Amino acid sequence: MSNFGLPEYDQHREWIRNARNRNMKWEQIDYAGQGNDEGLSVFLSQQTMLNFWKELSCDEWRELVRLQKEAEEQTQAIDYLSGQAMIMGEGEDNDVSIPGDPQSAWQLYRKKILSSGFKEEVVDEMERATIKILKRLSNDTTEIRSVKGLVIGNVQSGKTANMAALMAMAADWGWNMFIVLSGTIENLRQQTQNRLLGDLNCPGNLNWNGLEHLSKKPMLGQRTQDLHFDKTSKQRYFTVCLKNPGRLKGLIQWLQSDANKQKQMKILVIDDEADQAGINTADINSATVRTINRLIRDLVNGRNEKSQGISNKYRAMNYIGYTATPYANILNEAGEDSLYPRNFISTLSVSKEYFGPQQIFGLEGGEYDYDGLDIVRIIGEDDLQAIKDIHDEGAPYVPLALQNSICWFLCGVACMRIWGHKKPISMLIHTSQKTDHHKNVAEAVRDWIVSKEPDELIDKCEKVWNEETTQFTFEKFREQYPQYDRKDDEINKYPAFEDVRKELAVLLSKEPTNIPLDEDDEFTYHEGIHMCIDNCKNNGINDDGMYVRLAYPTADNMPTPAPAFIVVGGATLSRGLTIEGLISTFFLRSVSQADTLMQM
Repeated sequence: MSNFGLPEYDQHREWIRNARNRNMKWEQIDYAGQGNDEGLSVFLSQQTMLNFWKELSCDEWRELVRLQKEAEEQTQAIDYLSGQAMIMGEGEDNDVSIPGDPQSAWQLYRKKILSSGFKEEVVDEMERATIKILKRLSNDTTEIRSVKGLVIGNVQSGKTANMAALMAMAADWGWNMFIVLSGTIENLRQQTQNRLLGDLNCPGNLNWNGLEHLSKKPMLGQRTQDLHFDKTSKQRYFTVCLKNPGRLKGLIQWLQSDANKQKQMKILVIDDEADQAGINTADINSATVRTINRLIRDLVNGRNEKSQGISNKYRAMNYIGYTATPYANILNEAGEDSLYPRNFISTLSVSKEYFGPQQIFGLEGGEYDYDGLDIVRIIGEDDLQAIKDIHDEGAPYVPLALQNSICWFLCGVACMRIWGHKKPISMLIHTSQKTDHHKNVAEAVRDWIVSKEPDELIDKCEKVWNEETTQFTFEKFREQYPQYDRKDDEINKYPAFEDVRKELAVLLSKEPTNIPLDEDDEFTYHEGIHMCIDNCKNNGINDDGMYVRLAYPTADNMPTPAPAFIVVGGATLSRGLTIEGLISTFFLRSVSQADTLMQM
């Protein structure tokens, strides 16, 4: 099956568009206005000989016409999507359509996320949202300004999955270079890089290549002159770049290091957490522009790293910011040179299985009132003082609220192992931004667990289990989240504590440790608890030969039973990093910025 999204079919699609503009009916276009296959065959032969069209059979022509018809129909229907909205500026929808080839990047990605547990209606909604955004982009901006847009999605509602979907579908339609701008923290960047490569790199029509730390002098095999950006190439390239001056300068230099390759690049820049780091916070009435914002502008507007104009143009340049907190992006400067989303602003809907601030904490006012779920426990003043003592003095006493939170986590791990969960399960402890505080808290938690005999700790877990399962029952869950889109028999019920007790014995049979390394310095995981301190101070191996930062196993290296992690940290945990299987959170830290509060 031909990949009709390639540029070599641009002339064919242009003819079809012109025919539609002249009000030619689809039944006539099926035969290019010639009435039958004989006339169509002559028409196609003439176009190949006189206008250098790629040679097509009559059946292939009609398949291309069918795809163009679908594209037109999807454009007409796009405004009626439920749960989504789009504000559109200048420009018209292009004629891309949803790739149907089973070996296309989009269909392979769709198959992968369905097999990972996404419900079909959720993926269908993602597909509609993706084609809606893709229709606003341009794969040739040589005669127009760069396309700039913004996509707004709820916190932890699957924005990364939507970004990967857009990359896959755009790749099928000829975009060949994808740049993801990802915060300011290296381990978050690496997490995104690894996830995108794992999600997209499936054997099919296209080959995905992840590029790392691009600069004027890149690693071997990553020079632009060694890569393939021509329109017939099956190679697609992406890089995840930190939003810091050195990385951005290096990226711009790399992109512009070979003039011929630059002219072939069809680029999609995805600014993840677009309201973080890249906003120009300087006085907009002055000529001053913050360095990171200036460099992103230079990247998107086709200048070099010194903000100087250059003679070469990228074949296509599109910029899309993704965020859950868009205030700064929309209310900030809106000049032609800025990153203001002048072409479109789009929202992503959430599934009826989404747990966000509204479901957890409730919402007052508006059309609906939500009480929230009865899963929040308030930390008392005495416990707050005890945490402060741990921060300041490394005090060994673990306050009752934290003890209960740990016990609920232990029960939750046992419970999910009973249910056959096959991915990491985590607890988050976030009480301070200071790295010394993180170390003190982690040591206090570990010492408390180790100080208890397993039977004593299991008895305490039983008490917490009985209190919590009595307070938050299945019936109460249904009452407080009536829209939750699962049938009763699809929702796991609390197991008997005797079954939980057996799993707790396994979990507590080994003392908590950091992540061990084998003789090849590869991560290994055990049945007990992995204690991780995730901050910039812990980037190497400790004196015990263990890795302290959070590092989840890959899908190819997933142990059995599901591994358990207690993660203590600050800035990396308050924004951007995905905590997998999060079932217990002990959270204290205050913040003065509304966007960071929402993210946390």
